[in-house]
Amino acid sequence: MTNATFLKQYRETIQELRVMERQLSLSGTTGRPAGARATRYDSMPRGTNDATSAAIQQQEGLEAAVHALQAELAAMEVRFNTLVTRARNYRERYILRQYYQLCLTDSQIAEYLDISTRHANRLRTELLVHLDNTSTMSGTVVACPSAS
Repeated sequence: MTNATFLKQYRETIQELRVMERQLSLSGTTGRPAGARATRYDSMPRGTNDATSAAIQQQEGLEAAVHALQAELAAMEVRFNTLVTRARNYRERYILRQYYQLCLTDSQIAEYLDISTRHANRLRTELLVHLDNTSTMSGTVVACPSAS
């Protein structure tokens, strides 16, 4: 998998996790769905067509999916941090973190860096090429030409 593909997948995973966390935040403070606050859950039959029971099962499924995505992101974090260290300067590190980790847009990044959106996009594209080139070059040995 190329670094560009990895970074795209990393960003999509973060966005998916944020959507699921948002869905979980819409549930009640007890961790149960908002419409199921006054119901006793101990006596609730599992696997029935009862709306409250279905809401509880959906909530538990969301929690399991969030935990799985968090574990996946933790595994991806090591490679992401390695790519950040390969960036050539602060501006590139900033672009990596803001675009891929915080999911900001090119225009938001450009506003902070005081450059045009097109230039921010071009910098990000050049950074991806640089990261792919450094990863392929890391395993090769360049021979020095002999002085003849």
